[in-house]
Amino acid sequence: MKKIRSYLLLSLLVSSLSVQTTTALANTLTETESPSLEQVETEESTLPSEEPQEPPEEPETPIDSGTEESTTETSVEPTEPSKPVEEVETSTSESTDKKPTESKPEEKIPEVVEVVEESSVETISYHVSEGNELPSGTPFVLETNQRTQEFIQKIGEDARKIGKDNDLYASVMIAQAILESASGQSELASEPNFNLFGIKGEFEGQSVSFLTSEDNGLGELYSVQANFRKYPSYKESLEDYADLMTKGLEWDANFYHGVSKKEASSYQEATKFLTGKYATDINYHNKLNGLIESYGLTFYDKEFVTSEVELDKEKVTTYSVVNPETKAEGQFIVPLIDTYSISSPFGSRGEEHHDGIDLATSENNLVYAASEGIVESVGFDNSAGNYVIVKHLNGLYTNYFHLNSQTVRAGQSVNLGTVLGTVGSTGNSTGPHLHFGISYQAWGNYLSPSSLLNFNN
Repeated sequence: MKKIRSYLLLSLLVSSLSVQTTTALANTLTETESPSLEQVETEESTLPSEEPQEPPEEPETPIDSGTEESTTETSVEPTEPSKPVEEVETSTSESTDKKPTESKPEEKIPEVVEVVEESSVETISYHVSEGNELPSGTPFVLETNQRTQEFIQKIGEDARKIGKDNDLYASVMIAQAILESASGQSELASEPNFNLFGIKGEFEGQSVSFLTSEDNGLGELYSVQANFRKYPSYKESLEDYADLMTKGLEWDANFYHGVSKKEASSYQEATKFLTGKYATDINYHNKLNGLIESYGLTFYDKEFVTSEVELDKEKVTTYSVVNPETKAEGQFIVPLIDTYSISSPFGSRGEEHHDGIDLATSENNLVYAASEGIVESVGFDNSAGNYVIVKHLNGLYTNYFHLNSQTVRAGQSVNLGTVLGTVGSTGNSTGPHLHFGISYQAWGNYLSPSSLLNFNN
């Protein structure tokens, strides 16, 4: 009995100690580690779902067109010509180190364009690639930029003459130059190379070596060193291109015959012919047509249409000027009769852009209205000095700055040759001259006057 009683007492003691220990441990856990309801919910939300998850769909691999296309850049990359054209190549990188010719970032024309549906004002992005042709009849619309405008002004008049002499569309020639040379900004097209079309070989013994990509016939590219023609200026590059178009290749003199005006009744037919001949890009003609339309390049397919009028007993040449946006036509004259010289042309001038042409002449010479219209505004500006702006019947504006005096008022109707004022040097000016501008708006969207009128008096 003593043994049994001792065993029971011992059991009771152990149980009591266990209960106390368990209670203390539970209190400790409650005070230090017990998660809140919010924590519990958060932890539960991070637990992996027991339901099986479907793997995400892999994005489609884009078709490799051989050229890199961007949705943010603004200049058209050179298009690689088709391989039958052994003389022409455009995807290049020079083998020797050279300093860049421009310190400013390049302004480019985008390969991703806004396509405007005729039935809707909504615009949609359309990604153009080698294997994805634009739907038939879809316009290739792009936004114009100042750098390309300046490039066109550099080569436009040479292209007009060369196109006329060789029965070629100058508009197509200029559009190809823009596309193949990135508006003259590629290293091959820049000074001192001036190769606008990527033609290989030598020109009068001059060439430049570049590392270029070739196709091995299986769609695989490999790099090879090649010589490209080096020209004294853009003019020789344009002439050499025209020679290639008219004389063809060594093994086929008629290889490019379909691009001539004789064979192609429109520039659209000419660009369609070049697709697959000059370049493998199936949208090559769409890109060229878009450039021609956006920049009004058909202007260079025509000779200056001129006539004569008598103004203050002087015979003055008039020019047919077409508004590139509305296609409306009007007769214009150079606004000075007296002798002048071009002291500053349209285009880049140091770090600024000159929005007109400066005609240096004697103070108080008469300034005439370039065409019929209505005086938009008359006033003074710290930069322009005394000015007159006229809106013409074809929708274009002409600007007359730095005048000594103004002889018209806002709202007044004027005829071609109406005296607007006299030459002066008011505003930001270093001497007597007329700043003459042509634009889409009263104070913006300027065109090069020398591409519309002949100032070589």
